[in-house]
Amino acid sequence: MKEIQTYQSLLDHIQQKDAISGIAQPPSCGVCKSLNPKVEHLARDNFSKLTMLYVDIEAVPKALTDELRRFKPDSLQSEPI
Repeated sequence: MKEIQTYQSLLDHIQQKDAISGIAQPPSCGVCKSLNPKVEHLARDNFSKLTMLYVDIEAVPKALTDELRRFKPDSLQSEPI
């Protein structure tokens, strides 16, 4: 999983890659830490062309702006990108 350090790096990956999936979370999320390896393993084994990104939302809070969010954290309802 590629760790994203800046908002510009995130935008660059979105523009350059055919397929990406990102995990945006604070580093203190225990549930996220236990699920991330499983998600990464499933993606690597089943979707070889998918680029997985990890974004620390405390370091890159702009990653959660409305134009980039795919799901609302509080309801998991789909939103347009």
